[in-house]
Order: sequence, then C-alpha cells, then structure tokens
Amino acid sequence: PRYCHPIRIENEKQQWEGTDHSDQQLLQITWSNTKPQKGVNLLSYYDIEWLKSWRYDDGALRDRRAKTEVTTEQAIKSISKGGAGVDTKSKLVEVKFDEIIHFDDEKDKLLVLFKAIFTHGAAIVKNCPDVDEGPTSPVTVIARALAGSLSHGSLYGDLFHVRAEPNANNIAYTSVPLCPHQDLAYYESKPGLQILHCATMDPDLIGGESVLIDGMAAAEKFRQIAPDHFRTLVTCPATFVKQRDGACMTYLRPHVVLKEGPDMNDIDREIVAVNWSPPFEGPLCLPPDQVRSYYAAHAAFERMIDNSLQTRDSFVTAFLSEGELAQLGE
Repeated sequence: PRYCHPIRIENEKQQWEGTDHSDQQLLQITWSNTKPQKGVNLLSYYDIEWLKSWRYDDGALRDRRAKTEVTTEQAIKSISKGGAGVDTKSKLVEVKFDEIIHFDDEKDKLLVLFKAIFTHGAAIVKNCPDVDEGPTSPVTVIARALAGSLSHGSLYGDLFHVRAEPNANNIAYTSVPLCPHQDLAYYESKPGLQILHCATMDPDLIGGESVLIDGMAAAEKFRQIAPDHFRTLVTCPATFVKQRDGACMTYLRPHVVLKEGPDMNDIDREIVAVNWSPPFEGPLCLPPDQVRSYYAAHAAFERMIDNSLQTRDSFVTAFLSEGELAQLGE
C-alpha cells in the first residue's frame, strides 16, 4: 500500500512491528522532542515509492501529467487492448447490479466501479431491476453505495424521469434529439457523478440512443487542431443559466479549465475540466472585443463534437441498453 501520512509513528525505544515489509523501502524520520517532560523522540516511517511518486522536479511533473491527463489516446475507444472494458460493446467497464448491492460482501466490485469511473470517466451496471421509484430503485441504491446519498435535487427532485410528454416545458421531455451537453452546469458546484438508468428500451424503437462523449479528450484534440480557438475557450467565461418558474440560476465559468501553474497564459497546461452545455447557455458577460472570437471558438468546438457523432471518433461511444445503469463522472 501507499501512504500520504506516516505509516506509523512510534516511540524511539520501540521497534518497528508489523507485516513483512522486506520489499518495501521506508524512510525513517526522527522528530526531536522539544518538551522533555513528554519523554523520548518520535519516529515516523514513510514509503519511499510513495514519496518518489510526488516529486516536483520538472521530469517528475511531466511523468505525472502523462499518467493522469486524458488525451485522445486515453479516450473511451482507445483503451489499450487487455484493459478493463475493452471487450464490451460500450468499451466501458461493466459490473452486475447484484455484485455490488451488498457492500460488506462485495467491496472488491464496488472498488472496481469506483476505479472505472475515475479512470475512464464512466461505467455500466448491468441487470438492474425495473424499479423507478423509492429507496429500492437502482439509482438510489447505487448512489448510496458510491456517495452515501443523492444530491442536487432542488430543481427536479432526487429522481426524475426522462420521457416524452405533451406540452413539455423542457426539450428533454420531447422526442427531439438532444445535442451533447452536461446537466446542471449552472450550479456553482456541479454534480461530480451522474447516474442514468435505462428502464425500458423497445428493441423495435428507432432513435433514443444514448451517446457518451469524452469531453476531456475532445478538448485535447481541439487544442491540437485549433490552438487559438482553444485559448479563447480557456480565457473567456461562458454564461450557464437556468430560468423558469421557481428557478433563476446563473453561473459563469470557462468551457475549458487548465491546471493552475506559474504561467497562467500557457495554454499547454493540463486540462482538468470541461464545461459544455449549449442548451443552457445565456447572454455573455464579456468585453465587446472578445464576443466575436468567443462565438467563433464556440462554433468550431461544437462543429467538431457534432461531426464526431457521425464519424464515431475515439472519444465517442454509444451506451445504455434496457436494464443498464450508467455512472458518469462530470
């Protein structure tokens, strides 16, 4: 195991006790005791490999970025052969519902689910029961297993159903195709995890396909092909808005967020977040001389994403069949 805190702190007169750690190199630190009345010095032990993994010289920072940054090579369909999920239709890790509902008995499967969401941005839970309400619904059960509870229910409730309705006040409740977007982008703190349950899907149904886009990989590709437009999406905040009876929410944030660094004008910094929700964008709050360049960059990124839906680029995959549940890391 790796530790971000001392593996053990003990009295200097004590000896290291524990499991066999012959293959584990440890750094011992002796802390001087400035209060003699409390006794002898204390010892701390740190895992050498863990310390090395958090070096901050230039080479180490480059290596760490290479391991963590999402690029087109690490996108959904580019998961290396032999990696988890590569043999599935969606190219995502898949876990059965019954394997994770008993947390005490199936901690390993829950860990697989957590790791898949963290590593690939999404995962699939198969064979979910056809329950769409109450505490036994798959959405509620999985949410409690992953996060302890549901959240962000003030606008639509903890659970809401996406189905076509007459006289709908939201495009989501119609049969009109939805363009790629994130939900609830107008919150100051967006959901970190979204759960979608495909309760029914008629095999003869035309349309209704769920499509997942790896926004981080898409942004990386956009940086490569249109660096000037990419810079605009990094530096110009978009306006995300929700306005209807009983709701008036607005939040400004850039479409692409880069990791902070000493040179904030450097657009080659690591991409750490993407905010994209055209159906819920409002009037800009930008100086007049930036408006034209913003809309040009916005249109270029939108065209790239829309075209990727037709070509099924490496960062696009279709997912969710009847009885399946998807967890998406926002």
